[in-house]
Amino acid sequence: MGVREMMITKSNCMMVATSVLLFVFVLLPPPIVMAQVSPWSLFQQLCSIGRLATGPQCQGLLQGQQSSTTGTNTATGTCPTGFVIQNNFCVPTTTSTMTGTTSTTVSQPIANAGSALTVSHGSLVTLVGTGSFSPNGGTIVSYSWVQTSGTPVSLTGATTATPTFTAPTVATSLVFSLTVTDSTGAVSSPATVSVTVT
Repeated sequence: MGVREMMITKSNCMMVATSVLLFVFVLLPPPIVMAQVSPWSLFQQLCSIGRLATGPQCQGLLQGQQSSTTGTNTATGTCPTGFVIQNNFCVPTTTSTMTGTTSTTVSQPIANAGSALTVSHGSLVTLVGTGSFSPNGGTIVSYSWVQTSGTPVSLTGATTATPTFTAPTVATSLVFSLTVTDSTGAVSSPATVSVTVT
């Protein structure tokens, strides 16, 4: 509202200045009432769209109720089987535990018949199987030496780690095989060693 001066022209072409009081009204848009949105309401809206709606938390919360005046939850709501509502969330009522059995694989002991030997004819020869071992942490409890080729000889201590024999009096090649047994009862695969007699 304000005062504005206007020029008014009469019929005799005379101009007269006068003051006219004008009322100016400004129309304002009506006020908009904003409602306070509670976290509960926001969560319900989130639960109603997208993948979140399939979660167990939403399945329980969407069945709750809220006050029209305070916007707060006024009912406990329900959760899927195995869940309960705590602090407006569905949480599991039990803890799942996975059980299983531990199987122990027994490995064979490893026989070691030693390195190849070159000896003189008629000499005393000692075979060495002390490098044999058990990967199970056990101990080697027995040895078994067998001659598999060459001029036959007589082994002394064929069930020990270090048997002996006397080399033939002629040049030849001999082969011996060793198997061992450990404290778990497991038996090794054979290991061989060659002896060249010159």
